[in-house]
Amino acid sequence: EYGVLGHEIAGQVVAIGPDAKSVKIGDKVIVWAWLQFDSSHAYEGYIGVGLDGGFASHVFVPEDRFCVRYQNIPSSQAALLACSGLTAFSALKAARPKLAEKNRFLVIIGAGGLGLQGLRLSKSVTGVSPIVCDIADDKLQLAKKIGPPGTHTVNISDTSKALTTIIQLTSGGPDCVIDFVGSNETCNFGLQLLLAKQHLGALGKYIGVGLYGGGFHDLVLSKLVLNRISLEGVLVGTLEDLKELVKLVEQQIHVPLPIVEKELSLCNLNEAMEDLKKGKIMGRAVFKAKL
Repeated sequence: EYGVLGHEIAGQVVAIGPDAKSVKIGDKVIVWAWLQFDSSHAYEGYIGVGLDGGFASHVFVPEDRFCVRYQNIPSSQAALLACSGLTAFSALKAARPKLAEKNRFLVIIGAGGLGLQGLRLSKSVTGVSPIVCDIADDKLQLAKKIGPPGTHTVNISDTSKALTTIIQLTSGGPDCVIDFVGSNETCNFGLQLLLAKQHLGALGKYIGVGLYGGGFHDLVLSKLVLNRISLEGVLVGTLEDLKELVKLVEQQIHVPLPIVEKELSLCNLNEAMEDLKKGKIMGRAVFKAKL
């Protein structure tokens, strides 16, 4: 049913059909895999689920417009823009209206692959250097290293202490929280941060991205209303978003995401999945097909 997995794909065009106009053989492209969100054609599933994906030496893309050309990005970094980069970019775009005025504060929860993408894009997209939260000091050290100037990091293993620290850093509480984890703990911590502040000039906003299976404990609607807090979920982004992201990264983002590169094989894929579960990989794992 699922076929070949893999939806973060970058590569070189080796063959094209007779109707392909926007790419040519030899072009370096990032594949926009999210075909079920394409309004002009009723695709079932997406590349990596329903249609064979990128854990292979070659991948078939049904239309040339789903291939976004790039030039000045290493291929191993370009592939990561297709999902984690695109998702982080979309979340930051959703946060941007809340951060448009001076002295606005953004909290990013999670310094894994998604969170680090959001971190390195944050200043260019929103104009704000974020406060990054995680429970692992080594990930927070990495976040400090690759984040824009003015980035703060807070270990949230002790949520009470972390709450106090962030409220002090933000002079009362943040204006927006992007949760790249989505556990029970992070959902409720993010909401606590927003409830600490009376959002008068603009709504406070919780943006849920991570799919760890969590939820809010005893969420009372009146608390959202009285504190002017909105909730929003973000899932990947449009084809136009990907084009915009590629242009932004080529022109402004010069700090690479930390990666571990491996040759594409079933053995390496399984090993990397186990390493990710155990928290051994800082950043992302990238697989290169041997042709």
